Amino acid sequence: MLRKLWSRIRYYFRIDLHTIQGRLTGGFMILAFISAGVVLFNHQQWKRLSTERDYIIGAIDPSIMLIQQIVLEVERTHTYLGSPDFNSEDFRATAWNDVILPLKDSAESYSKIWGEQKDFKLAFRWFTDEVDYLMEQQSAIVTNDLDIPAPSDFHEDLRFAFQTLMDRFLAYKNSKASEGELLIRRMNRISWVSFFVAILLAATFGSIIITRILHKIRLLKYHIREIANGQLPEDIPSSRDELNTIIRSLSELVGNLRQITEFAGQVGKGNFESDISVFNGEGSLGASLADMRQSLLNVAEENKKRRWFNEGIAQFSDILRTHNKDLDVLCDHVVRHLVHYLEATQGGIFIVNNTDPDDVTLEMRGLYAYDRKKFLNWTIRPGQGLAGQAYREREKIILKEIPQDYTEVSSGLGDATPSYLAIMPMMSNEEIYGVIEIASFRELEEHEIDFFEKVSENIGAAIASVKINQETTRLLEDSQLSTEQLRAQEEEMRQNAEELEATQEEIHRQMREASEQRDMFVSLIENVDGVIYRSKHDEVWSKVYLSENVEVVTGYHPSVFLEKNKSFGEIIHPDDLARVSQETEMALANKEKWNIEYRMIKRDGSLIWVEEKGKGVYDANDRITFIDGIIIDITERIEREQAERAASV
Repeated sequence: MLRKLWSRIRYYFRIDLHTIQGRLTGGFMILAFISAGVVLFNHQQWKRLSTERDYIIGAIDPSIMLIQQIVLEVERTHTYLGSPDFNSEDFRATAWNDVILPLKDSAESYSKIWGEQKDFKLAFRWFTDEVDYLMEQQSAIVTNDLDIPAPSDFHEDLRFAFQTLMDRFLAYKNSKASEGELLIRRMNRISWVSFFVAILLAATFGSIIITRILHKIRLLKYHIREIANGQLPEDIPSSRDELNTIIRSLSELVGNLRQITEFAGQVGKGNFESDISVFNGEGSLGASLADMRQSLLNVAEENKKRRWFNEGIAQFSDILRTHNKDLDVLCDHVVRHLVHYLEATQGGIFIVNNTDPDDVTLEMRGLYAYDRKKFLNWTIRPGQGLAGQAYREREKIILKEIPQDYTEVSSGLGDATPSYLAIMPMMSNEEIYGVIEIASFRELEEHEIDFFEKVSENIGAAIASVKINQETTRLLEDSQLSTEQLRAQEEEMRQNAEELEATQEEIHRQMREASEQRDMFVSLIENVDGVIYRSKHDEVWSKVYLSENVEVVTGYHPSVFLEKNKSFGEIIHPDDLARVSQETEMALANKEKWNIEYRMIKRDGSLIWVEEKGKGVYDANDRITFIDGIIIDITERIEREQAERAASV
């Protein structure tokens, strides 16, 4: 693990000026060294400034504050001198003992860390001497009851010593501040100079590196553009930097494209079996080209087979078209050409003889073996041998391994001893006309078997055509023989036609008379002042016929009753319905006519009186088939009679 890590570190930080990575690493290292030097110098200067700042803050500034406080406290003690307050002396003594002297001790402790600043120590010693002197003077004034001097006179020396010490402190601080500002400006100048130097170096190294890289990239771009335009460059110069990988890959691509060009040339010449390997047959393009070559090879082979197939079909079409008069001549030419075209050894053709439907046989009508015609009269029956089996089953038979004497026993080819046998039935429009046998010492390929099968169908169609022609000739002769008979029969048929025409005219006359009678009957019915009907004898007396006057009498269209949307019983007044039903059924049972008056409710709800006359229609078995009747509106008569009776009363 560590070795691997170390190897990776060495790889990324190696300095090889021939490589882009090495040049960049060298340039970055130079910039890093310059930056490190600038940072180290600035660090030292900042450290120096920080030390002096800490010295001023930690030693000088506290000393100044203590000394200023001492001066203030000493001046305040002067106010206690001559004060009438009896405690003023105690306050003065306490101020010296508890405040001023401790402050003086603290200032002396800070003076020890002033280092080699002798002018500070001399001025401070003078100041402390003045403080001690003032303390003794105040004690003497208090003890000896001396006159109190004015504050300005009393503290003049102390203030002078204090001012001298302050001036030296301030001069030191100002000096250090000036030095710090000068140092900061110097560091800024050095930083900017270093920055511009680094920029200049980076720009110089960068421009050199970029120029060289761009030069090589332009060269690569030029070669790639040539490749894109279909031009294959010769040798591409190598490089010692990282671009050499691209150059090497581009060179390999050019080599593979040259192989593709050569491959395309071979394919254009029709040479699909060349051993040119593109991309070593690997990758999507290499595999695709390899597959394409194999596909083209397969297509060429298929085209070759298809061309062979089509040429054979065309040749046999010519044979079948030329020799379609004589069946024996046709069979001889077919079997000979088929044996030659399939490069077989022997061939034979059996034609079915079904003149006697009860004794169907297969007759040898053509035999060709070993480049010569054979004469052999051979007749087999359906199911006998392989030829008879193929005829019966209407399926091809292929034998790839045949015993030495198997064909002599079963094939129908006599003394032939080939090892491969193909038998095809000759069929056309689901009708079989015979079988063809082909024997060979080699196995037929699939396309040859398909060709054999297609040719067998065409031969079957040709044989069917020959037989049809022969049958047509025979029928023509028979037709000529029977023409006279037809002519004699024609005269008889003419006479029969005349009689038939007279009969048809009589029928038409009777139909016209029946139509006229029907029209007259309908006209009579429509002119009757009432409703004529015919009903079935069912529960509701379903109407079979109603005259158009039903709408005048009841207000309902005939279709309402004929389509069984409403029955006549529904419009008879409920008080009369039972009586009407009873009287009609009694009359039908006695095979009598009936005449009934009853009330009926019209469509608009008004009440009318009607008179119904009817009778039953019976069949031979005295069963009621229909009920015929007429219904007449007698409302006016009933109303008149009722009015007369009312008047007489």
